[in-house]
Amino acid sequence: MNEPLRWVLSAGREALAAVVIEPSELAAALDRLGLGGSRPALVLVGGAGGLDSDLHAPLLALFRGLMPVLRELGAVVVDGGTRSGVMALMGQAAAGTDLHLLGVVAVGTVRLPGQAEPGPHEHRPELDPNHDRFLLVPGTAWGDESPWIAAVATALVPTGASLTLVVGGGKVTALDLREGLRHGRPALVLAGSGGTADAVATYLQGSAGPVGAPPFDLPQDTAARCEVMHLDRAATELPALLRRRLGG
Repeated sequence: MNEPLRWVLSAGREALAAVVIEPSELAAALDRLGLGGSRPALVLVGGAGGLDSDLHAPLLALFRGLMPVLRELGAVVVDGGTRSGVMALMGQAAAGTDLHLLGVVAVGTVRLPGQAEPGPHEHRPELDPNHDRFLLVPGTAWGDESPWIAAVATALVPTGASLTLVVGGGKVTALDLREGLRHGRPALVLAGSGGTADAVATYLQGSAGPVGAPPFDLPQDTAARCEVMHLDRAATELPALLRRRLGG
């Protein structure tokens, strides 16, 4: 298939989508989506449906504050693409801008445009309407997309100007972080955002430093490739960090 799919999402917003079956198809799929060539990538992983509602306002404000630097750098945000949690908040922050948001979704876990709900006992989230690009990958369970998210970011940024931002989350977020670290991608863990992020931050910032094996079966060199920033400081400190990390 040489042409991308063209979807109309909620509120009449349009998006492009491509389908891949094998990792060797990623470069061609990104070309079809207009994302060929090397560009910086921010990989957003974290809380979806279980994100603490008290965090919605500060995270939305934080993401809106990141828009100028991400647009200045010509970056792409890569995430899970559903209309939930941190992905929906990033979508709201980017609405009305020309920032590309690329959602990587396992086809058996989401409701695609034009599809009805599969049944009364099986809910599938819809795609976030503020994402303008989607990559459909194989899978029927949450977490099947995790290795693809990591591989997509590497394909976008063969020179290495990328960062994983960890915000809250559960088991799938831990898997997303692990896959990114295995690709050699550094990570910033947002302490104070709950879940996986706080568990990893506690390990990294123990009174004696990291002790014992990292949580969630993360690589042994996790401490060397992860940085912690508290949510309270992120609005003032994160834009400058992104400029340093993603500016090449």
